[in-house]
Amino acid sequence: MMQGIDCFAKQPASLKSIYLTSAKGGTFQLPTSDEIQVAENLFGEILRKKSLNLLKKDWKALNFSISRIWIQEKPYLVLREMKQYKSGRGFFLFSENLNKASLLMIPHRFKDEGTGRIGLHLAQEGIFQIYAWNTVPRYHTKDSVRINHDLAKLSNSYFAALTKAFTLTYPGGRIIQLHGFSQNNRKTEQGRRADMILSAGSSFIPGYISKLQHCFQKNIRPNVFIYPEEVRELGGTKNISGKIMRSSGRRGFIHLELNRPLREELLKNDILLNSFQLCLQDRD
Repeated sequence: MMQGIDCFAKQPASLKSIYLTSAKGGTFQLPTSDEIQVAENLFGEILRKKSLNLLKKDWKALNFSISRIWIQEKPYLVLREMKQYKSGRGFFLFSENLNKASLLMIPHRFKDEGTGRIGLHLAQEGIFQIYAWNTVPRYHTKDSVRINHDLAKLSNSYFAALTKAFTLTYPGGRIIQLHGFSQNNRKTEQGRRADMILSAGSSFIPGYISKLQHCFQKNIRPNVFIYPEEVRELGGTKNISGKIMRSSGRRGFIHLELNRPLREELLKNDILLNSFQLCLQDRD
């Protein structure tokens, strides 16, 4: 039985509190290429189920802590930056019962309002097996200059490192990135009409994208458009995770854009959120 956002306080405090504190403090600092290579190797060790005690030692060298929590009576590993070393690397959650590997990424938790909480609810329900959230706002100002550190596009990021490790370890896995958009900012009529925009991050439209569209249209909203066949914007073609998967010859990337009214409705309506997660879970 799903618990909706209105029952947020009744959810297990452990994951909720960790999720909230992961975004408190710190400013973004770009990792070095060497750090990213180490992170990629360590993500691979998590995915290959290295012992927790050994993982703790290895991740501590990158100023991360790793611990175990239980969600829906199943064990998960929580990976987060140590309080005194926060620099926008991200917050990560891994099931210890990996089988049909699926990774949900939330790269714009602050700017795309509601995406982080939608992802948290999916995690509370155990819908996916791996989760990644950004932990500092996408934009900040330094010396009067506005800086954009977009984890959906940066090649030197922990999101990119996780994508590489995931794709190597689970070549048949699926990566879903959840984004939000404003209809008022769209350049085309189709973009302004869209409730959702789906793509594989390229002009190619694989069967799983078409199937997901059909499920969303039937159970969520009719105006679900596929890039580039039905809408010519927000296709995620510069997305680093999609590029990494395609360069490895893999399919399974899903770039999912939700307009603001739909995000707000998902956060209020248990039935709609349940339908949303069921569509995303369908892999046959």
